[in-house]
Amino acid sequence: MCSIESRRRSSHSTTNKLSNRKISLKIIEKRLNHLREELHNLTKNEIINHEQQNDQDDNYHVQYKKRLDQLLRLYDKQV
Repeated sequence: MCSIESRRRSSHSTTNKLSNRKISLKIIEKRLNHLREELHNLTKNEIINHEQQNDQDDNYHVQYKKRLDQLLRLYDKQV
């Protein structure tokens, strides 16, 4: 049989492992929350960038159409 002393060490060792596991879980949860927040921020930024790109594209098309209309009027005057 095991001595009482070895059982004490073993139970102490188990307690340390459990407390280390709690700390590790806390760290993992903290990291997971941080990653969720980062994902949320990146998603939000991506949506904003996409909207800005759409606005720029729309603006480009508007400018292009204006310029095309100007050139067509100029052409009509010359013909």
